[in-house]
Amino acid sequence: MKKSLTKILITIISLVSLITVSQKITTQTAKAATTADPVFFLVGSYSDSTTWDKMYQRLDPTNSHPIVKL
Repeated sequence: MKKSLTKILITIISLVSLITVSQKITTQTAKAATTADPVFFLVGSYSDSTTWDKMYQRLDPTNSHPIVKL
């Protein structure tokens, strides 16, 4: 009886901890996704500005983020 009570208690504590951590990670991920930090891509010696066009389409298929090519 005592062993099964201990198992049930450990299971409940584990589930509550898992839910709490999961919610915290989701909140942090949403916050990180809303920051507007720029990302810079540099063209290498064997490529040009058109080389990146396919990658832009994969990263942002809906074109919701502005892209500036210099």
